[in-house]
Amino acid sequence: MDTNSIGMGQDGLLVIRMLTSLILVLGAMAGIYFWLKRRGGVPGSGQRRMRVIERLAVDSRRSILLLQVDDEEIVVGVGNDGMSRIKTLSPKGESDA
Repeated sequence: MDTNSIGMGQDGLLVIRMLTSLILVLGAMAGIYFWLKRRGGVPGSGQRRMRVIERLAVDSRRSILLLQVDDEEIVVGVGNDGMSRIKTLSPKGESDA
């Protein structure tokens, strides 16, 4: 078995080279991903149009959610049988059922 000046064989050096290359490639991929995400080029990284503002558990199987969709707030009841809109709140505090 051939060894170099640090007492490591050719197979050991090959493994170290492969691991170093793998780390460099993964680092470059992560860098490109975060760069694209910051510039808005990654799908799903943009601003979301809908979010849950608050959740109130009525019991173990039913909840009431306050959702914000664009400029509206919507009160929704969620249970085993599905979801139903309770009330839509407009930005000015006006509501329609």
